[in-house]
Amino acid sequence: MELEKLDFLNGAKLFQIKISKYQFILLFEKSIEISIESACLIQLQNVTTEYTQGDFEKILPIFSLLEKYIVSFTENDGILSLTFNDGSQITTKNNNSGFESYTITHFDEVFVE
Repeated sequence: MELEKLDFLNGAKLFQIKISKYQFILLFEKSIEISIESACLIQLQNVTTEYTQGDFEKILPIFSLLEKYIVSFTENDGILSLTFNDGSQITTKNNNSGFESYTITHFDEVFVE
């Protein structure tokens, strides 16, 4: 994926998080939605946790990212990494299962990996 196409992520402020059994969804200002359907690494305050689908206790600390905004991101071989203004990071893992690892929606554009 061409990173320039995702430049709209920079500066996006997180205002809502939705959690279900098979995914969690990050909703940002600027009509940006990121749905993460794979396992991922969540680094908050220098503590890294590996989240897998349905492991709700491990996902709960992610709520500390509300009102934070993205300062940088990378995408490489289906792995998306988001860095927030407090230094926290979310990094997807490529599940190689044939299903999406994540989906980014911006207005009517959809980016799937």
